[in-house]
Order: sequence, then structure tokens, then C-alpha cells
Amino acid sequence: MGLDQGKMLHAMGIAGHLCQVQTWIRYTMADNRSMAKYGVPGWQNTGGIMAVLLAEMGYLGDTSVLNDEEGFWKFVGYDSWNPENILKDIGKAWVISDRIGFKPYPCCRMFQTELDCFIKIIKDNKLKAEEIESVSIYGHPTMDAPCFTNREVRSIVDIQFCPAYIFAMAATGVPRGVEWQDLDTARSPEIQSFAEKVSFRGHPEFGKSQMSIVEVTAKGQTFREQKLFTELHKLTPGELIEKYRHNASRILTQEKIESSINSIMELERLNNIPELMSQITV
Repeated sequence: MGLDQGKMLHAMGIAGHLCQVQTWIRYTMADNRSMAKYGVPGWQNTGGIMAVLLAEMGYLGDTSVLNDEEGFWKFVGYDSWNPENILKDIGKAWVISDRIGFKPYPCCRMFQTELDCFIKIIKDNKLKAEEIESVSIYGHPTMDAPCFTNREVRSIVDIQFCPAYIFAMAATGVPRGVEWQDLDTARSPEIQSFAEKVSFRGHPEFGKSQMSIVEVTAKGQTFREQKLFTELHKLTPGELIEKYRHNASRILTQEKIESSINSIMELERLNNIPELMSQITV
């Protein structure tokens, strides 16, 4: 919008009052999973845009929202304030390139490493779902929280956060992608039956080793695989494109899929956003 320094300061002040509070801990510890995971991202974006538009029109913001002892950090529920972190490495370190990864599996990141182990066991030993007697998962301590241990299936969120159903999808050969989010599939006798074989818990020594472990009992043997836990999987551009093609194929034409891939992969050169919107909508 080309705001000057003064208006940008007011925009930041306004944004501080339009920003939705973080709800991560509530989501993790609630007995029933909701679709409002960590706060609805669209409202955050809307608040930021509205802050800029209001500042441009002369709306005055709370210009000390980040400075006061009673400021942003306190009214959003933090118990400490480290202002030096806001400017640390500004213009040098970019979160979008350093700390954002792409999920190879359509589920919570907390058990993606364990899925790597499980799928390797199945492939290496040519196991079929009906041959597997039990699956034991030992991973990140977060898996002991209510949002993971609740096995109720009311929505796609319940599938995404329950390892039992996700591992059942992988074991029974359901194609990896949007198919893993199908409620009818998750509720099918085949998936429900396999899910009962799956147990999971936080590894008691995870804090020391950061190691994820999966044990599969089948054919009278116990197969074991372990791998260092990672929060950021790195997919190649080709893997990302194939993931997009697969998931988009249910709703977009092949022509739209290919044209939108070109636009998205060259997004910084795109001058016409409505053109992209037409490519990714029905």
C-alpha cells in the first residue's frame, strides 16, 4: 500500500488489537477436537489487511502495543516478554524458508516420522494388513495429549490427529492424499478393525534421544524401525507438484491443474492474482 513510517506504525498498532490469540494449548489438551485448530488463519489475514486499510484512512492505532508492560504479550496470555527477539536477524533470517516444511503425509506432524518407520517396515518385509497383529508406536511426548488419544471419528480433524486411523490407512493401502481424509473410509470395518491393533505413546526417553520407534508384530516376528524425529520434512519441487496434482484431481480439470502449477511455482512473477484464483477454483 506504500504507507509511510507513521501510518505503518499505526497499522501495526491496529493489528495488535485485531490479532486472534493463540489457542495451541487449548487444542492440544481439549477432550474433543474442533476444526478451529490454533485459531482460524483466515481471521488473522483479515485482521492484518484491515489494519493496513484503516491506517491508510487515518485510523490511529495503539503505537505502544509492543512496548507497554500491559501490552500485547500480556493481554494474549504470555507470561514473559522478550522484545529483542522481534528484531533479531530481521532482514536476514526468514521463517518461511528456514522453518517451514511440507508434510509428506496428510496428518499431524507429530507422527510423520513414525509413519516413515512403519511404511519402511511394511515395504521391507512385504507385510499385508491382515498379517499384522499389532503396531506399537513410541514417539514425541505430545502424543499422550487428549487431542491424540481420543479415537472418536466425527470429522476429518479426528482422522488427522489420531495415529491409529492414519496408520490403518497406510497399512491397508489407501492412496496417500485426500483419500486419507475420507470419513466413510475411516469408519469402514477394515480401517476400524486395524486401528484397534495400533497403540501409541510418548517415548519415555524421547527428551534424551529424540528417537521415534515403531514395532510391528506379524508372521510370528516383531519388526522394529527407529528414526531421528524431525518436524520439518523436505519435499522436492517434483514431490510437491505430484502431491498437488493428486489432491487437486478430484475438483479441478487437468488444464486448470497444470496452469495453476505454473502460476504457483512462479508466484513472485505473477502480476494478476484474479488469474490464479480462476485457475484454482471450480
